[in-house]
Amino acid sequence: MRNRIWTAGIVLALFAGVMMLGYAGCGGGGGGSDSGSSAPDTTPPTVSSKGPAANATGIAFNTVITVTFSEAMSATTVTTGTFTLSGVAGTVICVGAAATFTPSAALADLTVYTATITTGVTDSAGNALAVDYTWSFTTGQAWRTPVLVETDNAGDAGGPQIAVDANGNALAVWRRDGTTANIWANRYVSGTGWATAGPIETGTVYANSPQIAVDASGNAFVVWEQSDGTRYNIWSNRYVEHVQKHFYRTALSGKQ
Repeated sequence: MRNRIWTAGIVLALFAGVMMLGYAGCGGGGGGSDSGSSAPDTTPPTVSSKGPAANATGIAFNTVITVTFSEAMSATTVTTGTFTLSGVAGTVICVGAAATFTPSAALADLTVYTATITTGVTDSAGNALAVDYTWSFTTGQAWRTPVLVETDNAGDAGGPQIAVDANGNALAVWRRDGTTANIWANRYVSGTGWATAGPIETGTVYANSPQIAVDASGNAFVVWEQSDGTRYNIWSNRYVEHVQKHFYRTALSGKQ
């Protein structure tokens, strides 16, 4: 009888121990912690970078304003109402942490513009920018310093015409007066500048009123009127890009 009571006591003690272990494993007693939970995001976003840079000058008229935030933003809060450029309408796009403002029209030259990001923008957790973020930049000048495209002082120059190809290269032609009037030309290469001017015809009688046309590849035709001593005729010359390399040829290409 005594052995039965002792055995029952052992069983009850083991059962109680198992129950206590199970209770502790479930976080009972207030001493456990929920390892699956995390603290909510309460950190406001900041502006990490932007373009153009603050106080930059000479900015292109077609520039796009860019901003990178410190974290992914709620795209629905980054709009033309919260991302603005002073006095300019435009469109705003936000993807992740990057946002752009694209002006609807070219910016004015030599003008100071101020970009603003307001506290209306929020991150994906709903935290707003702490304070409005602003910076300014200045656009460049539309007109540059004038340059001389011909330096021959043998006579007056007049009647200029110019044409530009798809790559921004240009050909200019004009009448140059001297012993007689001849047609001269010069070529402008984008990123390099003007070459040296020279004649594209070597007639000994008066030439005038040059006209020029250039195709997208830079090939050109020039026509002008020229006297033969009795009457005026129409003459022409042709420039072939990447073949001729010099517009100024002595041969006349035709008489009509």
